[in-house]
Amino acid sequence: MEITQGIVGFIVSRAFLEAVKAEKVRSYLSANSGVVEIFDFQNFPVFDGVGIATAMVLLSKRDRPRQTRVVKVSGSIAPIDQTEKFLADSDKLARFAVPRTSLSSTPWRLSNTDISAVFARIDKAGQPLSRLCKLGQGMQTGLNSVFGGKTRAAIHAMGALPAQVRHRVRNTDIQRFHILDRDELMLYLEDVPKFSSLPAGVRRYLESERDELEKRAAFIRGNCEWWRWTWPLQKELYGGPRIVCPYLAKENRFAIDEDFSFVGLTDTTVIFPTNQKEDLKYICAVLNARLLNLRFKGIGKLKSNGIREYFDNAVSQMPIRRINWKQLRDVEIHDRIVELYDTLADAQFASCTASE
Repeated sequence: MEITQGIVGFIVSRAFLEAVKAEKVRSYLSANSGVVEIFDFQNFPVFDGVGIATAMVLLSKRDRPRQTRVVKVSGSIAPIDQTEKFLADSDKLARFAVPRTSLSSTPWRLSNTDISAVFARIDKAGQPLSRLCKLGQGMQTGLNSVFGGKTRAAIHAMGALPAQVRHRVRNTDIQRFHILDRDELMLYLEDVPKFSSLPAGVRRYLESERDELEKRAAFIRGNCEWWRWTWPLQKELYGGPRIVCPYLAKENRFAIDEDFSFVGLTDTTVIFPTNQKEDLKYICAVLNARLLNLRFKGIGKLKSNGIREYFDNAVSQMPIRRINWKQLRDVEIHDRIVELYDTLADAQFASCTASE
């Protein structure tokens, strides 16, 4: 705001509206200027060949309006050669205002009063997922090309034991209620006490890659042994069932890995049960429900092409309806949803098998 004494406008990446890491930018703008208007293009491709979602922001050095005008693109994305026609269509533009006080350092969730009321009602009916479960990012190897991408033949040739092998689950493998198995295997050695305990073939393979493994920043800092993963996040929580979801997705896609058959890396988010009484299948089913799919559109940061960030700090805000275990009807609903989870998982598996 030092460049003007009046009004200034920018067209910029819309990421700062919702990104957690843009907290300081939002705080500065709200404290040092009047946010007069925000034109949120959402997924509309303003610039041909540029895959960045954009927004226009109008700021005033002198005026601090009590309400910020918002224009938000909705509906389908038109081809770039129809930009003027698209923007001239009033049905494609939602216009409303938000209180200036709602624009602070926290993410700017721009919704009209009706949608905000719906979101508030959904939130009131549940509790944030973070109160029921512990969330985090998938594990980090520091060098996926060494530990991952293994075939069954390669694993057999090394002599790796079953406990030292996991199936990798990638972002695109996670479907609603089901995890696709592409049969990509990974060496998972975090439970092996020392290098000499590994099968001879695994030791020889790792020794052949030692120079590359020792170039990893975590090893140089002294944070891991040369033959281990750099950061096996939440390792102590693995072993039992947990929910996984993609890091980036257009819609809610949550599934359960019952017994640590799979391992997700940095393109996945992991949800671990804690001491909640609700069954993990109940929680997963609720997360996959259409209602929470709608709710997440007001939580997750929107990127280009309709993709949202399903990072743990966003997923943790998803409201989950808690069960009153003293109410028979509540218990019956919970148990029925748990039963339906298995049916839906089987149906998803059959659908995926049929399409292969």
